[in-house]
Amino acid sequence: MDAVKGNRIDDFYRFYDKVDTLIVDDIQDLIGPGTQNAFIQVFDSLHQNRKQLVFACNDEYDSLADRLFSRFRWGLSVQFDIIKSSDRMTVLKQLAASFPEEVKTYLSHLPVKDLGVLIGMVKTIEAKAKFLNEPVTKKLAQDVVRPFFAKKKRTKTSTSAEK
Repeated sequence: MDAVKGNRIDDFYRFYDKVDTLIVDDIQDLIGPGTQNAFIQVFDSLHQNRKQLVFACNDEYDSLADRLFSRFRWGLSVQFDIIKSSDRMTVLKQLAASFPEEVKTYLSHLPVKDLGVLIGMVKTIEAKAKFLNEPVTKKLAQDVVRPFFAKKKRTKTSTSAEK
């Protein structure tokens, strides 16, 4: 996206015209009408040339322009459900084996969207306990996980066509 920012848009298009497969993780981070418009052109070109396009989004996608989001519906869409509490507990029994049972139970009941977030929580709890030279407690775990569930401020991005 530096090419878009640096006004080297032709370099951007030439680079992406050569790919056979485009994989983009965290597509929700593609923000800004200029960036999205450039990406739409790349998407259309690759799609028209029957290239493989794979996108992953593990967060809300409010920032994506409607015309970009509608293109994602041209292909196969798969939604993964939030992992179940019992599955989280199975993971926690190994990942957080040294944690008190009360903490593992607390963590297993949190509405965690994906395993990566759960692992991040465990590592952050371990690091904070070590830094503070304190044992892992439910209160410490609650303090650590609170920011993981803080609401992010989101704004709807409008495209030039919507203005």
